Amino acid sequence: MDVSVIAAPEGGAEELVARVSQLDLSPAECVRYLVEIGQEQPLEHAHLSVQVTGIARGAAWVVRTLDSARGVNVSITEGVGTDIVVPQALADQEELAGILRRAVDEAVFVYRDMQSALLEREDEPNLVERKRMAEQVARYVVPGAMSTNMVITANLRQWRALLAECEQPQVDEEVKALAESVREALVPYAPTVFARM
Repeated sequence: MDVSVIAAPEGGAEELVARVSQLDLSPAECVRYLVEIGQEQPLEHAHLSVQVTGIARGAAWVVRTLDSARGVNVSITEGVGTDIVVPQALADQEELAGILRRAVDEAVFVYRDMQSALLEREDEPNLVERKRMAEQVARYVVPGAMSTNMVITANLRQWRALLAECEQPQVDEEVKALAESVREALVPYAPTVFARM
């Protein structure tokens, strides 16, 4: 999995928050003060966009459905490639990882077969509509282990909430790893905001 920041405020996220809050403090002091007193509304003015490549489709959808993801722009690349993400629990279990790979290969075969069959249907004369329906229906068999990409755009307040929820003990290990990678990528843009909460 690879995580990179693809859009950030010019001059820095914390600098923008400091300008908006109009406090006579340095950007770091301003952010620290706002967080300490629970006045995080100025954090909503600074947005950061992160691109994630090589995440399991299932994990990407978990992130999208988290409570803290409401209002956050999460775009997941659809379609089926050939790469899969082997869960950490199977990383050193070659036999089980092989079973997973074979299952995914079979599901991809079924996906493509189903998509082709749906495109050949004659009950829908509009080719564009047939393609849309074929993609939609075939997607039901795409395994959660398929590698996908996503872009997440959120303001600093939303990022804090999303990362906090992703780091809870009951959350999937890949989602926790994603949260750690995202935090590391965001720290240079807003070090005070993303210091260990």
